[in-house]
Amino acid sequence: MDTVLTIDNDEAVRLAQQLAELTGESVSAAVVRALRDSLQHQRAVKQRAAGILEVAAEIRTHLHEPLPSSDHGWLYGEDGLPA
Repeated sequence: MDTVLTIDNDEAVRLAQQLAELTGESVSAAVVRALRDSLQHQRAVKQRAAGILEVAAEIRTHLHEPLPSSDHGWLYGEDGLPA
């Protein structure tokens, strides 16, 4: 491949070198693995979020007006005591 990635960030280079030392891989291999792992994680997070939104949409179809409320003021009199 003719594409070159230049990392002009001291912290990124330091972290890549530390990862390579810990894993015994080359810096390039360690960076590729770290990027793959991060990409896989981010895809999983997005997939879980999409699943949660699907469930929420399904639940929403079963809700009817008026929606439940956390306002329990009707249970108490003007003096703040239970009615």
